[in-house]
Amino acid sequence: MRISPEQSAALAAAGEAGLRAAGWLRDLVGQGEPRCLLDLAGDIAQALTGLDPYDHDTPERDGRGGMVPELRERLVDPWWILDGDLPLTPGLRAALLVLCGAACTAPVLVANGLDAAGLRAVCEVIDHTVGADPGPAEPAGIQGRLKMVWVPTRRQTMCCVPSLNKELTKWPECSGGCPRSTGGGYELPRDGP
Repeated sequence: MRISPEQSAALAAAGEAGLRAAGWLRDLVGQGEPRCLLDLAGDIAQALTGLDPYDHDTPERDGRGGMVPELRERLVDPWWILDGDLPLTPGLRAALLVLCGAACTAPVLVANGLDAAGLRAVCEVIDHTVGADPGPAEPAGIQGRLKMVWVPTRRQTMCCVPSLNKELTKWPECSGGCPRSTGGGYELPRDGP
């Protein structure tokens, strides 16, 4: 298998994203979150820095993209994240599940032909997750100018969630309950729907 420069860059970016995710998890432990997150940090770093483009699917066998079965098992079934006795916020639980899913997806993308665009998307998901405040009330990773849509919830009249269908011309504001709430609205571009 010949690896293109784009694929090589995607592999390196995935490894770096895994290290950023592991660092974020270690920082959380330093801020008082449970020590079991240290094991998850190691697993995510191992999964993403150990991607192997030569461990790919062939007619004779299924490739693993470099992920050993024991590691895959721990990341595919992270039941402990949802353990009610573990003192985690819903936002942090969601972030941990996203990181486990991303760490499991990257080796599959490698084993199935080293999908560079897919690996870049995994990196974006990881960076979005670890760059966010995983608190329960704020949508994770909403920073700067994003494409957004407004969705009503039971607790508040409107809440912003990521979407790809409308681009706002100013920061969206919820009408109540959200940390970014100021009672404002939004403006759509004139040529938008």
